[in-house]
Amino acid sequence: MAGEADQTAAATAAATAAAAAATAAAAAAASTAAATGGDMGAAGLLLVLQQQQQDFLLFHTADLMLLLFFENPTEGEEEGEQQVLLLLLLLQEQQHQQQQQQLLLQQQQEFLFLLLVLLLLLVLLKQQQQQQQQQQQQQQQQQQQQQQQQQQQQQGGLI
Repeated sequence: MAGEADQTAAATAAATAAAAAATAAAAAAASTAAATGGDMGAAGLLLVLQQQQQDFLLFHTADLMLLLFFENPTEGEEEGEQQVLLLLLLLQEQQHQQQQQQLLLQQQQEFLFLLLVLLLLLVLLKQQQQQQQQQQQQQQQQQQQQQQQQQQQQQGGLI
C-alpha cells in the first residue's frame, strides 16, 4: 500500500509538473504575442490555458484518489465504495438533468423568438390592411366628388 501511495504521489507530482510546464509555455507564448501587438488575444489564451491547467489538475487528482480507493478496499471501505459509486451516478444524473434543462430552455427561447416573429408579421399585415382600406375610402370619396362635379356641370349646362 505504501508503494501504491508513492506511485500516486509521483503521478500527481508529474501531472502538476506537466501542467506547470504548460502554463509556463502559455505565458511565454502570451508574452511573445503581447510583444508583437496581440496582447488581448494573448491574455485570453493565457486565461484559457490556466483554466485548462486547473481542470487538468482537478480531474487527475480526483482520478488518482478514486484509483487508490478502489484498488485498496478494506472491509469498511466496501460500503464506502458503494457510496462513491452512488455519488458518481447521482452526479451523472444531475449533469443529464442540467443538459435537459438547457435544451428545454433553448427550445423555449426558439419558440418565443418564432412567436415574436409571427406577432410582428401579424402587426405588419394589419397595418397593410388598414392602409388599403384608407386608400379605398379615399378613392371612393374622390369618385363621389367627381360625380357630384359632373352632375353640377350638367345641371349648370341645362339651365
